[in-house]
Amino acid sequence: MIGDPEALEDLLAVLRAQAMPLALNSSRPTASVRRTLEAGWPTDTPPPDALNTALEYALGARDTEWQDSLGGWRGAEMDRVAGTLGFTAHTE
Repeated sequence: MIGDPEALEDLLAVLRAQAMPLALNSSRPTASVRRTLEAGWPTDTPPPDALNTALEYALGARDTEWQDSLGGWRGAEMDRVAGTLGFTAHTE
């Protein structure tokens, strides 16, 4: 949603109208998510009510089973395609 300001504003308007809280989920580390929010969150909008981050960790131990589901994942190709659309890969 950070890359689509109009969609983010639409979502936030609905949440405000319904008095609903907002929780954001990401597999990225907390510091990385906070940097993204600092760079792209609307300045006149309260921050999300909750952040669920670093979801690849379970009970303090790294969960590697999810990696098996990505056996055919072509990460470099995905980064290339996303780059042509104006997106950049996260460094973390």
